Amino acid sequence: MRVLVIGALTVDYIDFYGKYREEMLGGGAFYSSIAARKLGAKVTLLTIVGRDFNQKYLDFIESTGTEVHLLKGENTIKFLNYLIRPGLRKQEVLSTTTRKIAEIPFDLKEFEIIHITPVLGEVDDVLAEYILKN
Repeated sequence: MRVLVIGALTVDYIDFYGKYREEMLGGGAFYSSIAARKLGAKVTLLTIVGRDFNQKYLDFIESTGTEVHLLKGENTIKFLNYLIRPGLRKQEVLSTTTRKIAEIPFDLKEFEIIHITPVLGEVDDVLAEYILKN
């Protein structure tokens, strides 16, 4: 099965109860791509990141067998998540991207499933309309 995932990759900082902070890869596009690969699908990820995005994260995703089609924007979407206590989290947006994913450079007939998973407005509304018409 061929799956196209569309959405931004994010960098998430997790503050663990004020004791220490960890950086990790995040975003619905990341999690959806990994899940589909683990279920045996051939996955193409159409995503956007900033110039500040760490290459190690792209290397990791590609090491799973996911084909990454990367668009570059000014900034990567970044979140700071404060774990206050079990079950309570506060999230702060540290940066957003100004570029939107507005076109698909693939023939949609190649894919059985198209999963759009925006996190912070990086997928242009016209994209969903385009997919529905094609």
